[in-house]
Amino acid sequence: MFSQLLAIFRNTFVESIRQPIAIVVIIACNLVLALCVAGAGYTMDDDNLLFIPLGLSTLLLGGLFLAGFTATGVVSLEIENKTALTVVSKPVTRPLFILGKYLGVAGALLMAMWPMICTLLLCVRHGVMQTASTSYDGPVILFGLLAFFGALFVGLMVNYLYRWPFVSTFIWMFNATMTLALILVLVVDKEWHLQSITTEFTNHESPIARFAVAILLLIETLLIFCAIAVALSTRLGQVMTILIMIGVSVVISALGPFYANAARDAGSGDLLIEGKRVVASVMYHVMPVLDFLWVADDLSAGIAVSGTYVLTVSLYSGLLIVALLGIAVALFQTREVG
Repeated sequence: MFSQLLAIFRNTFVESIRQPIAIVVIIACNLVLALCVAGAGYTMDDDNLLFIPLGLSTLLLGGLFLAGFTATGVVSLEIENKTALTVVSKPVTRPLFILGKYLGVAGALLMAMWPMICTLLLCVRHGVMQTASTSYDGPVILFGLLAFFGALFVGLMVNYLYRWPFVSTFIWMFNATMTLALILVLVVDKEWHLQSITTEFTNHESPIARFAVAILLLIETLLIFCAIAVALSTRLGQVMTILIMIGVSVVISALGPFYANAARDAGSGDLLIEGKRVVASVMYHVMPVLDFLWVADDLSAGIAVSGTYVLTVSLYSGLLIVALLGIAVALFQTREVG
């Protein structure tokens, strides 16, 4: 069974990182993150506080699009093209098929997200230029540009000389070059002086450590939406899956806090108000609450996120992913694939 799961995972992972939409989203998000550094510099307060939600929101939106496109590209299209039939007709159970597809899509999503995460951390290190006298962070700019154009050059040359797929080669190389760029930036300060690699994480003035916690929780959010995309793609096509994912994200983010506040309202003698409070309480306990995973407001307020909190919401995320995959298996069990 493990060998079958590994085969499905490997095939799904390779198919996912070869999709052209991946490179479009990666380049677009990196460009937007770079522009956020300049665009956040027009507040009348601490401009870095505006950059926090802008940067994290860019990562979240990019991850949502990647999850939607990749999940539907390897699940719904296989069902439509009848290629899923050749897999489930063999001694491969449908739950194993769904689990392998999810792991493959999640692995490709994490790989595509890593260069964007590195770019966000580089932008955090650079900081918003709040005054005209603020100097540029030379190592961030130099190493970041070299990482991008180096990966692009290698991808083009390998594709031209050896006919390797450009998209997957670029993503692999961009992961490697951005990781190297981040390491170099961590060991070189703004004035090109060598420093310990842990300096940026131990320096109280540097928000990189706090951003790392926020990024971890954001990744868990994307893994949840990846499970939603896999579940939807067992029944729906690509366009409908992406539209419903966007709708679900809007509903959860908008109605979750509303139901939470309504459920905590004090009781009154009005039956109508009591009925609304009961409905809100039920919806609050039934709907997935993803506000726990969004800590941008805490970062802006300078509130530290404890390790206990991270472990608790991570456990909640894991249980939610298991439940969503169970729904995906139930939807796929009765789906005609022949």
